[in-house]
Amino acid sequence: MRHFLLQIILFATIFFIIDKAFYFFIDRAPNREHDKRLEYVLEGKINKDIIIIGSSRGARSISAEKLEHETKLKTYNLSYIASNIQFQEFVLKTLLKYNKAPKKLILVIDGVPEFEPIGNLYYRIDKLLPLKKYTYIHDELINKGEKNILSKIFCIGRISISDFKLQPKKASVLEKTSLHGSQLLPVETKPNLKYNKEIIEYDSSNENQEKLEAFRKIQHLCKVNDIELYYAFPPNYYSFSNSFYNRFLKLVNDQTKIIVYDTLDNRYKEKKYFRDESHLNKLGAEIFTSEISDFINQNKE
Repeated sequence: MRHFLLQIILFATIFFIIDKAFYFFIDRAPNREHDKRLEYVLEGKINKDIIIIGSSRGARSISAEKLEHETKLKTYNLSYIASNIQFQEFVLKTLLKYNKAPKKLILVIDGVPEFEPIGNLYYRIDKLLPLKKYTYIHDELINKGEKNILSKIFCIGRISISDFKLQPKKASVLEKTSLHGSQLLPVETKPNLKYNKEIIEYDSSNENQEKLEAFRKIQHLCKVNDIELYYAFPPNYYSFSNSFYNRFLKLVNDQTKIIVYDTLDNRYKEKKYFRDESHLNKLGAEIFTSEISDFINQNKE
């Protein structure tokens, strides 16, 4: 019996040592990431006057540098490519937990896909996984079913195969992030890009209730933290959906803070300002950013 107990103690000791050794890789996982923005948020380093949140249209369509220069307000872009409204709400909630509340928030709206149940927008779990050494992030991974409760005790429950790769990831040309958080696209256009004049009719009966709830939570967070909330509709290389816009108006409390791109500006029908059907390139982003700057400057108290 004594021999058996000694074996158990020895096994437990070896397991404990090996398990804690895994923390070396968990602790260094964030170092591999080229996009440090969410880690900066967790470390309380994003204390700005204006924050931009959205998906790729937010990351690509607004130059935080230019907006800061033209409004004289410190600006940072926390938009994540392919992120849905639930992830954007999580980013805002995290920002407010660890940083000063911004004076203004620009929420970039995706149009028709914003509240659809399926599509190309999703909750960016991949952005959380490298940051699992932070208890706050790890708890969110548990809430999302990506980790189990035992991973709060055992490092082996947190570790991923990718964590064993210590070499930093390289950012592609399309992934490069500026010092102000924007990810503007090079001045080039996909071949055969044509302006689509088809009018997209929006069917609100297909809306996802969880996405609508996340949208309401963003509004509430801004209200209780005294943040001016602006809604921005950047241009696409296709016709604007008035049916979605009319539905959107029913979901917002303050319609005076909606920034829709100038649909009469013919430059938005020139493909040289677009990378593809849904995204402006750097030149187009600068035009749209100036529209936002003008709107903010005209509405300063």
